[in-house]
Amino acid sequence: MSELPDIVAVMVSVSVEGPYSYRVPAGMRVERGSIVAVPLVGRPTLGVVWGVPKDNFAHNRLKDILHVYDTPPLSEELLKTVDWVSKYTLAAPGLVLRSVLRSTEALDPERTITAFRATGYEPDRMTPARLRVMDVVADGSAWAKAAIIGASGVSASVIEGLERGGALERIEAPPPPIALPPNPDEAVPTLSVEQAQALEQIRGIPVGEFGVA
Repeated sequence: MSELPDIVAVMVSVSVEGPYSYRVPAGMRVERGSIVAVPLVGRPTLGVVWGVPKDNFAHNRLKDILHVYDTPPLSEELLKTVDWVSKYTLAAPGLVLRSVLRSTEALDPERTITAFRATGYEPDRMTPARLRVMDVVADGSAWAKAAIIGASGVSASVIEGLERGGALERIEAPPPPIALPPNPDEAVPTLSVEQAQALEQIRGIPVGEFGVA
């Protein structure tokens, strides 16, 4: 990591022809490619540290960087691509950067979800609805309230009653993944004899020499 001086050039993700100069507050560390939020026209704006500014400005004429996101900096290749696309299409580099950084949602910390899990304690009064809930959470996993309702068919008040009675505890859990990791063994295709023979021939070809005419 190559640290920059306390004044840096920041390319903002709006229609601008070049980066603006900002101060780096004491204790903040940035480098070329760091994703930051800076004040622009009275509101926070997403930007990227572009490097050392070409012009010299007095400290008292500049504004501070508001925030540096806890994410890896954009790669040098990506920064050069933004410059190249800008020159090739005659588009403002800030607009090209906007296509790279469209939203801050992916930069924010992962939001947790409220979930419930069994404590091992059985309440004094156990109704059929409560039994269905306890059957759902019996595996020890943490369940979101909506998932418990969907699996057991009870109302939210039943879950809340079990929480008050000590049978369920409320925890903050990471959200489930958007998609499960790929499993190549999940659905193994059944090949015909001809397909299996062709596959064996392909596997016998040295890496880098296979091609399709």
